Amino acid sequence: MSKNIKIIYDIREDGSLEESERYILEEFRKYKLTSLSISSDNFCTPNEETTQREKFSCHPFFGRDKVFNFPERILHLIWKEHLAHIHIDSDGDWEAPKFQWFTTSKNAIIYSAFIEDDEYVFVIYDILKDFEDSDYRGAHNYYSEEQIIDFLELAEWHRMHHPHEDQSVL
Repeated sequence: MSKNIKIIYDIREDGSLEESERYILEEFRKYKLTSLSISSDNFCTPNEETTQREKFSCHPFFGRDKVFNFPERILHLIWKEHLAHIHIDSDGDWEAPKFQWFTTSKNAIIYSAFIEDDEYVFVIYDILKDFEDSDYRGAHNYYSEEQIIDFLELAEWHRMHHPHEDQSVL
């Protein structure tokens, strides 16, 4: 792989990260590094119809990695900004290995991605975790049209202003 991986996080206005969030983002970097070393076609996510349905994830902490597919009226913006979410096993619930597409959870990272010069840049907007057992939808409660639009506005800003002194880099 000839490009570097850069992780930017925009989770809180003050740029802070909890220790558990830092760990998750460090593991996300490892996942993306490994995924991209397998194939540059894995940018922004591994192919959903082949790679993820036919192979195990290249990192045991990460499951289904998917570009958002709704709301349909703004799909062109979602694709332009590569707005995606990936399921994470922050609760340690996953059992025997399953193909990546079928490894899901209530917990997720919401991110966008772009390529600039010699870098794959991934921007993290939220780490959705620690849901109550009774909350069976978990992170999916946060995938409203309004929230998707907010994430898209942030994604465009980060892509258009990269690099920028106000970006928090892992």
